[in-house]
Amino acid sequence: MNDNDCQVVIIGTYWGEFPDMFPAWLQSCERNSTIDFLIFTDNIYKSLPNNVKFIDMSFKVFKELARRKLEREICLNIPLKVCDYRPMYGKILEDYIKNYDYWGHCDFDMIFGDIRSYLIKYQIIQYDKFLPLGHLSLYRNSEECFKYCQLKVGGKSHFNHAVESEENVCFDEI
Repeated sequence: MNDNDCQVVIIGTYWGEFPDMFPAWLQSCERNSTIDFLIFTDNIYKSLPNNVKFIDMSFKVFKELARRKLEREICLNIPLKVCDYRPMYGKILEDYIKNYDYWGHCDFDMIFGDIRSYLIKYQIIQYDKFLPLGHLSLYRNSEECFKYCQLKVGGKSHFNHAVESEENVCFDEI
């Protein structure tokens, strides 16, 4: 595999009304035709680019899927809290992303430039995690990579804190 050939999907989750800039976000996705985008939502949208797919899923169903895939009780009471679960999407949504080399997550209040050229320039295939912040991060699609988010750092399990806390702890930023 090389940087040109790696298959990449970026995942978004959103329940409720999309932000006003969502049409501009979609246009920036369309301009990244070699990247796929999966949106897990209860929304319906009239016209989507070919590389953007909506997966009809309620927040309640997502929460149950996360509990089942993570094999533990979780605290996920409001949609905003789902940000803490972003590094776990590789496990939670594994059935939807198994054909991809990399998966990622993103915010909907950003406009993408040419993502693929960035991945090529910085040779994504060298990395298990690419880009450090929660607004856009990519992960190698492997079981080993999922285990990284469960590691203890400084004797503390940020993973456990993220799934046990009612508050958003910014786990996607760690």
